[in-house]
Amino acid sequence: MRLAFDKPTIIIKDSHTSYSFDTSVIEHIEYPRDLRFKSILKFKEKLTAKIKKTYESSKNDPNYTTFLKHFGEFKLSTIETKEVSSEKYILEELKELSASIRKIQSSSFVPPPTPARNYQKPSITLQFKVNLGESLSLNDANSLFGDLLLGEPYVHSIGLGSNSDEDCILTVYCYRANSIEYLKNKVTTLLSSYIDLIPLN
Repeated sequence: MRLAFDKPTIIIKDSHTSYSFDTSVIEHIEYPRDLRFKSILKFKEKLTAKIKKTYESSKNDPNYTTFLKHFGEFKLSTIETKEVSSEKYILEELKELSASIRKIQSSSFVPPPTPARNYQKPSITLQFKVNLGESLSLNDANSLFGDLLLGEPYVHSIGLGSNSDEDCILTVYCYRANSIEYLKNKVTTLLSSYIDLIPLN
């Protein structure tokens, strides 16, 4: 890992081990495999001197390289950090969670065929006044509502329009599989954990 990021590195090996093919161009410091006392003392002196020299070179020489620059000029990538608000982070996590759940459901459960539903037109239109507040944009809200509602068997489609800075009108087009009151309660229950909404019809 240190070689990959061109960090100061010293490689040691015993006197009988062969060189690794990809790092053989780098100087290796050998120590005797039999670990004889006098030989090890000499090895320690050599290693100490090498550590000091490597450290000083890495600090004082801007062009110092252990490995990579022997093969050309490389620019090491950095990890970009980005600050986001807690509300936006939670929203993104909820959207990813909803998408994951829908993906699992679609791959692990195959509903019985209902060919008539593909051609059936929605016959119930529900409207809600929605307060998005300052932390939720119209696009994010539309995406979130779609993830939450469009997986429901009674929902055909949704629409979200803005009529002020914060208030929007959410329109949910439903199949007449249940009473209007039932559908209204289902939509309210699904969304009330995320936003404030008031039924308009």
